[in-house]
Amino acid sequence: MLIGRRRRAPLLIVLTGQLLLGISLIGGCRFQFGGGGTYGNLDLGVPYFSQPDILLCGPTSVLMWRRYDGLLYISPQNLGDMMGCAWRSVGCSVEQIVQGTRSYTSRGYDAYRDDYGGVGNPDTLIAKYFARQITSVNNGAPVIGLIDGATHAVVVTAGNYTKASNGLKQWDYVYVQDPLLGYGYRRYVAGTWMDTNIFQVISYAATTGWEDNYSSYGDETQVRGWRQWPPAGEWPPAY
Repeated sequence: MLIGRRRRAPLLIVLTGQLLLGISLIGGCRFQFGGGGTYGNLDLGVPYFSQPDILLCGPTSVLMWRRYDGLLYISPQNLGDMMGCAWRSVGCSVEQIVQGTRSYTSRGYDAYRDDYGGVGNPDTLIAKYFARQITSVNNGAPVIGLIDGATHAVVVTAGNYTKASNGLKQWDYVYVQDPLLGYGYRRYVAGTWMDTNIFQVISYAATTGWEDNYSSYGDETQVRGWRQWPPAGEWPPAY
């Protein structure tokens, strides 16, 4: 699969009833469910770079992660060549983005392609996927998210988490650095993000503890903007 040509993503997740997502939190960590700041109450501050070509979103996302790690700047064009991407014609594959993250970042030395496939309850597999993502960001490592049918790459850099009026913890928003859209975080309602983010390039080490966190918080957390939750009338849909 090649990253670069964008199309509208299909609806990928169909759940019924109340959705409770195992969002990963570490006891005593540097964010809690409560009032967030301008960009949420967890913000890595990943630096922004714009992709100089429509097919360079993958190398540019690797560059943003690289600069977050404090490593020297490499132009997206050169980085794309170093990653083996055919960015002048078709773009980059997910595997090339994985290898680029391993080779040209420090925190991503053990990066791998993660998805919510596998054997088991689909709802549980999806919840565990996003538990790994939030654990990584909470542990200080960005995540490259593949969106729009896995045709575009962005960098997950911030999130907002609050307490809902029903007493549950709530995942509200995800903020990404989108190399195509210009400077400034792109905000997704959490439920919408779940629909569009189907693969991620993530550090194995940065997900340490996600299983314990999932077990601890899985029955206490809901997702803002999900069509099944909260019940109709509690607030306007946040799409």
